[in-house]
Amino acid sequence: MIKNTRQPKLKKSLMFPLLVPSKASPKMHFSNANPIGYLINVTIGLIIVMGVVSILWKVFF
Repeated sequence: MIKNTRQPKLKKSLMFPLLVPSKASPKMHFSNANPIGYLINVTIGLIIVMGVVSILWKVFF
């Protein structure tokens, strides 16, 4: 059998894949690779979730 010798790529964010640097080492954690991009992703994700929850709250209550 052929062994997979390629190293796994850094997981990219689903919302903003371009915020992860392309040359980051595979062993580097996402927040260490690009902390500003990580904070932007978390902040915008929370804003979207809170917006959806508030809209649903107004519709059903």
